[in-house]
Amino acid sequence: MTALPLSFETQTAALPGLLAAELEGDAHPWLTALRQEALNRHLNSGLPSPRLESWKYTNLRDLTKTRVAPALFETAALPAHEAPPLVPEIDTYRAVLRNGDILSNPFADGTVIQGVRFESLAQALDRDPELVRALLAGFEANPASLGDLNTALLQNGYLINLDDGVVLDRPLELHHLADGGELTALHHARNFIRLGKGSRLQLLESFSQAGSGAYLRNPITRIDLAPGAQLQQIYLQSEGRQAFHLAQTNLRADAAASYDLLQLNLGAKLSRSDLQIDLAGIGASFRFRAAQILDADRHGDITTSVKHLAEETVSDQLAKQILDGAARGVYQGCIQVHPGAVKSDGHLLSRSLLLSEKAEADAKPELEIYADDVKCSHGCTFGDLDEDALFYLRSRGIAEARARSLLTEAFLLEIFEDLKESQLAESLRRITAAALHELDDNPEQSRSRQSTKAGPA
Repeated sequence: MTALPLSFETQTAALPGLLAAELEGDAHPWLTALRQEALNRHLNSGLPSPRLESWKYTNLRDLTKTRVAPALFETAALPAHEAPPLVPEIDTYRAVLRNGDILSNPFADGTVIQGVRFESLAQALDRDPELVRALLAGFEANPASLGDLNTALLQNGYLINLDDGVVLDRPLELHHLADGGELTALHHARNFIRLGKGSRLQLLESFSQAGSGAYLRNPITRIDLAPGAQLQQIYLQSEGRQAFHLAQTNLRADAAASYDLLQLNLGAKLSRSDLQIDLAGIGASFRFRAAQILDADRHGDITTSVKHLAEETVSDQLAKQILDGAARGVYQGCIQVHPGAVKSDGHLLSRSLLLSEKAEADAKPELEIYADDVKCSHGCTFGDLDEDALFYLRSRGIAEARARSLLTEAFLLEIFEDLKESQLAESLRRITAAALHELDDNPEQSRSRQSTKAGPA
């Protein structure tokens, strides 16, 4: 096992030699070359910092100072781990992944569905290396991200492929586990989702910790939607409190394709979700609903960039944040309407509820319009609970703590309004209610709310 220097910051100078030693004798020279090129770019640019406009509100200082695990690539056998289903009431095809490796695959035990493929990136590399080569070569890392580091050190990941016209009869559920320890473990997964013409998939993804300790999860997911394809995704991030979750999603949607994403950020010490959405075909659409519930000194950043590249494309974004203690929540949303993308319709809105004087919310909605005959809007609000509503509930005999809890839960209900499956919506509401109750159970944070004087959100 190759030793690394103690801190993430000081390891960079040693990475070229360590990478060469780890990959000596690699069966895929093109992959070795790809890794080394990516590593060179990463060493030249370094980690993103607040000097970059898109990272203005998020600083990776704590990550650079943390001690990292002593191996570039995890090679030890991974034990199975029982993880509860996200929605027990719903029948799903369920897979468990640990550190990017698939531990249980619902399609590996003889279950064959024509036109559906789900496998690890390592399995795809063994079966069809040219396919993986094309997928990796076709990815351009955002320079303001950890994309090049992911390419240099990628360990595994998954590939989902639905052929034309395939409609999976029930959701595919992926439960991602990560190991931590006394030293921060590094997990770099690369995922690919490809939906053929007219295919449909409902994907439930959850991220949590196996065991205890610190870790960095740095996944990149590339999504390609062919004309008429439909992807609905639930993304639940409930990492450990010492974890760093830095995720990047790159999506391209062709004509009449739709991507519907509901994201809940409830965990991690520091998290950032970077969404790059290209609406490339006529009538392509993106619908985004997000909620962050953060307390203590936790930091959450949601950054979206939506490009309307074709006519009649539609995007609708709504992000809500509930912040307590000294937490900081960030929402940056950018809509770009490119030349020729007439009749585009783009909207984004963020609302932040601050339950403590020390909590901080940052919002930066942006519109860039280079076409005529479009409809676009953006906005943001900040504040505490509505005192009139609180007074009304208390005048009806409801205790103050219960009244605050009811209003806080009601603040998030809009996020779940459009979910067609009532059981799924109810389960997600229970999950967010449990996260809110954890805030209520912290007496120090409860006291800090009493002196908050911001206006209503």
